[in-house]
Amino acid sequence: MSFKPWEQRYETEIQKNKKALESSHVPMREKFSILEYLLCLAEALSTYMKLRHEDAIEILNNFVMHCSSEAVNGVEQRIVASLQALKETLCSLYPVPNPLLEQIKDALVSRLSPSSRAIVFVSTKKQASCICDWISKLPPDLQLKPRVVVGHTAETGPGMTDPEKEEALAGFREGKYNILVATSVLEEGIDIPACNLVIRYEHVTNEIAKVQAEGRARAENSEGITIVSDTSNKMYKELLNEEKDQIVKEVMDQYLPSDDDFRLQEIRTKQLQI
Repeated sequence: MSFKPWEQRYETEIQKNKKALESSHVPMREKFSILEYLLCLAEALSTYMKLRHEDAIEILNNFVMHCSSEAVNGVEQRIVASLQALKETLCSLYPVPNPLLEQIKDALVSRLSPSSRAIVFVSTKKQASCICDWISKLPPDLQLKPRVVVGHTAETGPGMTDPEKEEALAGFREGKYNILVATSVLEEGIDIPACNLVIRYEHVTNEIAKVQAEGRARAENSEGITIVSDTSNKMYKELLNEEKDQIVKEVMDQYLPSDDDFRLQEIRTKQLQI
């Protein structure tokens, strides 16, 4: 694999190898354990870079606790010992604020007023949960009131029920929450109140999703912001999405009729039908 260990593509490739191994008829417990180990390391590293120090420690701790009782051979015991040592090293380090998260904080503090709203789009449920928790622990005088909104699919596992989503959206509309931290479940298909600010945090997909996400910022003088790490390939991908978006807008301006022309055409069509 040529992917960097903190990239989502790296984790995806490991998951593909795990599924291929699970579907094979030859038991290869040691190889499966090594893939699990690599997946845990990748997730911990990605979390350390994108979230908080304590979130990476939690991932390592959960894996060690889960595997300690099941480690029956030398390979598995060395894996547990290695991850335990890494966890202890992280615990001994002084936690330094993540500069990427600080960009979210700066954007929210500088752009949110008591009556405005913001949505922070992220890639995973884990990111949504951790970022919502982090925002909720910022100084109370900032008046940041976050709420998680995540989906429920067979691929990503349990999420929120429809009543839970409705409660979050109603609270957002009424001002109980002024920030939604959401996965792509809010990009399309759900009616949400207009907001002033959309932040896409390490969440770069394609130009269609970009337009859909930023389209949630419908209030007057609204903004859309993308925050990505310099070490990922997402900056290039986002620039490419912006270029495609601009091309689509130019084509639409050139070839599609104006709103007045379109409405007039609709009226004539209905008149003919009648």
